[in-house]
Amino acid sequence: MRRADGDRDVDVREPRLRSKYVGVSGTDENGRRIRTELTKRDVDISDLIIRDAENQFAVILVDETTGERIVLWDRDDKLRLRERELPIEALTGARVVHVETSRGCGDSAGRWRARLAHS
Repeated sequence: MRRADGDRDVDVREPRLRSKYVGVSGTDENGRRIRTELTKRDVDISDLIIRDAENQFAVILVDETTGERIVLWDRDDKLRLRERELPIEALTGARVVHVETSRGCGDSAGRWRARLAHS
């Protein structure tokens, strides 16, 4: 499963690593599909929180002449992972932690990195 994440593609199927998803998912078909696909690929979703909201999605428009892209996001605020919900104990033993910093998450990401560093 590959997903666009900012300017990078993230492939969660790296065979040498165990993967865990920590975050929030919606109750709609997109949220169910994402949870199903992660589970099929042996990604641990035990710390995934499901909230009654439509899962986030984006439409990407690409200018055929310049290649410039515009990303149109739709993300319900209910899908934000609250700082108190971050499972520090599940993350402190990780060798790699990827933290989303898009869509206004930068401040939270910085605080979470600091909490992990001091745990």
